[in-house]
Amino acid sequence: MLVVPKVVIPAPYWGQPGHLGWVRVERFVRWLGAAGFEVVVVRAGSRDRSAQRRWGTEITVRDPIGFFTDLPQGSVEAIPPRPKNLLRRYLAYVLLVPDPVVAWARRAASRPSVREAIRGADWVLASSPPESAHVAAYRLAGSEGARLLVDLRDGWLDEPTLPLVPASRVQTARHRRLEARILQRAERIVVTSEGWRRLLTERLPWTAERVTVLTNAYPELPPSAAGGPRASEDRDRRLMLLYAGKLFSSRSERRIEHLLEPIERGIRRSSNRGRLLFVGNLDVDERHQLGAWGERLTGSGWTVEVRPPVSRNEALQLMASADGLLLLSSSSASIPAKLFDYLAVQRPILAVAPRGSAVWEIGVDLPQVTLVALGDTGSTSPCRDFVEHCRVSDVGYDLPADFSEEHLRTRFLALFGRDAKAESNASGGDRGSDHRSPTSSSGSSSRVTS
Repeated sequence: MLVVPKVVIPAPYWGQPGHLGWVRVERFVRWLGAAGFEVVVVRAGSRDRSAQRRWGTEITVRDPIGFFTDLPQGSVEAIPPRPKNLLRRYLAYVLLVPDPVVAWARRAASRPSVREAIRGADWVLASSPPESAHVAAYRLAGSEGARLLVDLRDGWLDEPTLPLVPASRVQTARHRRLEARILQRAERIVVTSEGWRRLLTERLPWTAERVTVLTNAYPELPPSAAGGPRASEDRDRRLMLLYAGKLFSSRSERRIEHLLEPIERGIRRSSNRGRLLFVGNLDVDERHQLGAWGERLTGSGWTVEVRPPVSRNEALQLMASADGLLLLSSSSASIPAKLFDYLAVQRPILAVAPRGSAVWEIGVDLPQVTLVALGDTGSTSPCRDFVEHCRVSDVGYDLPADFSEEHLRTRFLALFGRDAKAESNASGGDRGSDHRSPTSSSGSSSRVTS
């Protein structure tokens, strides 16, 4: 009798269109399903229920706090906006470690419907943030004696973004104990860049032999974003430069001026005119600052426009139609997921990032990317040259194979002792998931500031 291996994935954000964790885990589910695994996804929602999917079982466990809800059809926001309440936020993170979603994690790990569905599981996999997904995975793996795979999409205590960490020694110690307990139980640890691997293994050397780097992948482009004619090189045409996603509301150390000051220096030295378009779930403070920048740039012939979030397909279409793409990274180890979207649509990219960071290490070898060192207060030529380059209608870049789904799928399945090529041939190719977000898809040196 053929034994089908089972993988359980607690993912509270599953089905939340704007959540980047879902994009990554949806890819894992497709890869596992195509390789012959039975998959059980445990997600958060408004009520308890379960459903059968082509790849296995989807179990919804009610989120007692209500961070994750069942969204209306066509919604493009992962979490409905909640009024800011600093006291409530402070108390929630003091009382609930590692984050408030741990209330859902504990409930999910104890539900009889979940325990029944995961019986006989071979692996439990969780991807963060939120880190509480690992709490659910740790408990479920322990209850079944299953092997644990921890996917640290962002660092936990490396470059932490969690409230009160590292501001509070007590809170940091609580996180450190929890992180160590979970990582000690883990048989595999996955990080998304060499920078994250270095930070983790230097801090916890005993993790070194368990850590694998698995970046994000190029998305599968909708037909309207794949190929086709580009805009003309008419000198009178106004350019459109696009920034997708949040700014400092997702990482507080980001500053809008880190991106817009070098752009301002460049466009004031250029005869080009155009608009800077910001698309995403921006908060009130971000919108206010962008409005002030719009007034500041009025005399230069450039405008600033802000649009609400759109679906992933629409975002990819906007990226493909843009003349240039803007990226801001303040992290030494993180690689923003939108960088892989930007690369896939093959438009010029201006990346502001710390020198020597993970983004810098990728961009320095890609002609598609113009790099500007974070905090650079003097150079004008890189941004001016970038704007001129954006006017070129058809550039044609070679994309690194290391970020392709085929390459990453092979590395991912190897973690489970599977040969991706053999499994693909046996199964006849990928079996898609029922919840689909459009995923999956070096030349000479890039232009760099001095």
